[in-house]
Amino acid sequence: MINLFGEEPIFNYIQLNMLDINREISKVTNCSAVDADYLSESITHKCRINVPKIKEGGITFSLCMEYDQSDGHSKVAVVTYSIPFSGNGQLFSFKPTQHHYNSIYQVDVADHLLKFKIYTRYINLDLPDKIKEEVSYDAKRVVDWIQTSLGQLNHDCTAYNNKMERVVKEKINGRLSEIPKSKDMLEGLNPFK
Repeated sequence: MINLFGEEPIFNYIQLNMLDINREISKVTNCSAVDADYLSESITHKCRINVPKIKEGGITFSLCMEYDQSDGHSKVAVVTYSIPFSGNGQLFSFKPTQHHYNSIYQVDVADHLLKFKIYTRYINLDLPDKIKEEVSYDAKRVVDWIQTSLGQLNHDCTAYNNKMERVVKEKINGRLSEIPKSKDMLEGLNPFK
C-alpha cells in the first residue's frame, strides 16, 4: 500500500533521473558529432519520464465481505476497484508541484493496476440502491482525484522532458570537449614515450 501522490515531491525523482543522465554521459570516452547526436537521442529516450495514464475502459470492481477497518471485528461489504494504467507506476508515490492537499487514499500499485477499496459499513452483499450510489460516488471522486493529480504530474514531467534533450546535448558536448584535454594529460604521464 502506498499513499497516492504522497509527501515526496516529483522534483526528487527528477533529480535522481538527472543523476542517471550524468552517469550515462560520464561513460562517454570519444565519439563523432553524428555519434553524439545519436547518443543524445538515446539517453534522452532512455531517461524520459513517462507519467502513468489511466485506462478508464478497463476499470473493474468486485464485492466481498471483509473486516471493517475501524473496529477490526465486524464484517462489512467492501468494493475493490482495479484500474489499469500504462507508464511508470512508481510515479504514483510522488507529489506534483501544484498539489494542494495530501493524499487520504491508500492504494496498491502492482502489475500496471491501481487497486483501492471502499468500505460500505453495510453487513450484507446485497447492497441497497442508496449504498450503491454512495460507493459509486466515492469511487468517482477517487478516480477524478487520481486523474487531476496525474495531469499535474504530467505538467511537471513534460516541462522536464522538453528541456532534457537540450540539457543532454549540452552535457555531451561539454564532456566531448574535456576528452582531448584528459588524453593529453595522460599521455604526458606515459614513461614509454
